[in-house]
Amino acid sequence: MSQAAKFLRPIAASSAPTPGQTDTVTEVVFIGADGDPEDLGGGGGSYTLPAATTSTLGGVKKAAAVADASGTVTAENFNGLLSALRTAGIIATA
Repeated sequence: MSQAAKFLRPIAASSAPTPGQTDTVTEVVFIGADGDPEDLGGGGGSYTLPAATTSTLGGVKKAAAVADASGTVTAENFNGLLSALRTAGIIATA
């Protein structure tokens, strides 16, 4: 969580620190031509990640854990993995 600035020290771009100087920037406020802080946006809206499909990039859920196969891999092992991937929406069901 951001803390309120204790003070603001406006500096001209021409006198801003260059890389390698010891000044540390902890908070930046953009000031408009009228001298008031500018809201550049980027934090107010909401976004819902769409579900992934075979043709659309999107989010997927983490698949359920599937035990490691030991010895010879069986159809049951393989089908368990496929089932977990389908349930999580990682691969299509048909």
